[in-house]
Amino acid sequence: MEDIKLKKYVVMSKFKYGDRFILEKQFVNRHSADHYCELMIEENEHDNLEFFLFEQSVAYNDKANG
Repeated sequence: MEDIKLKKYVVMSKFKYGDRFILEKQFVNRHSADHYCELMIEENEHDNLEFFLFEQSVAYNDKANG
């Protein structure tokens, strides 16, 4: 069985005037997430769009971590 890599780095965006985040993309490493954001910011497709990085840190259903 093939090992599935966890995409624990989640890039989300939000318009400056909004209160909700939009899922952009998920990555297996931070380097790729950072590079993606750099490209998106450089492209500047939408005005007032901010990018954020979220990292999965807690698995709430994992009893060993609780």
